[in-house]
Amino acid sequence: MASNGSVKRASQTSSIATASPLGILCFSSTTLIFSVVNMFLFGIRHPHIVVGMAIGAGGLVELLAGMWEFARGNAFGGTILASYSAFWLSFAAILIPGTGIAAGYEGNMEELFAALGVYLAPWCVLTYIFMDISWRRGDKLYAAMFASLLCTYGLATAGKFVEFMTGIMMTAVGGGFGVVTSIIGFYIGYKELLAADQVAIHPKRD
Repeated sequence: MASNGSVKRASQTSSIATASPLGILCFSSTTLIFSVVNMFLFGIRHPHIVVGMAIGAGGLVELLAGMWEFARGNAFGGTILASYSAFWLSFAAILIPGTGIAAGYEGNMEELFAALGVYLAPWCVLTYIFMDISWRRGDKLYAAMFASLLCTYGLATAGKFVEFMTGIMMTAVGGGFGVVTSIIGFYIGYKELLAADQVAIHPKRD
């Protein structure tokens, strides 16, 4: 992930096209679907529909995009994309019955919710780090996206340690922040893809 300016700078030193737009668009798409589920929109109350997207777009494609960015020398972008691919792949594993992860807590919903809270907590820390670094780098759009995502993770995490209905409401509000996160991400992906395309069409001549 990079700002428009960094896309252009990278293109001058690397012959490899940026994969940042691909990664951020897949991240935004997966986040949007999961946020809609968390908000219980359209009568959808079970998260199973997000599994395929979490494995394919949010997981595999984001991981490939992250590795691609590392190859281009973009350590920050590669770390972001690879990290969130790990989140989506691990979260999908929790939802897939065959892994036995959720089944291990069968009959003890309180322990399951607490375990999910512990699982989500490190992602709050990681997202805060990305938000802080983005702000220090002057990438205000990325900082805004991560701030919204931090609210999503924070509410989802806290919601696992409170009374059930209160937690459901907190998760739904967090889903609203997730929708905002995805909208900002779509805009960033659009801008980066447009900038990368302009560089490809009009390469710098020495």
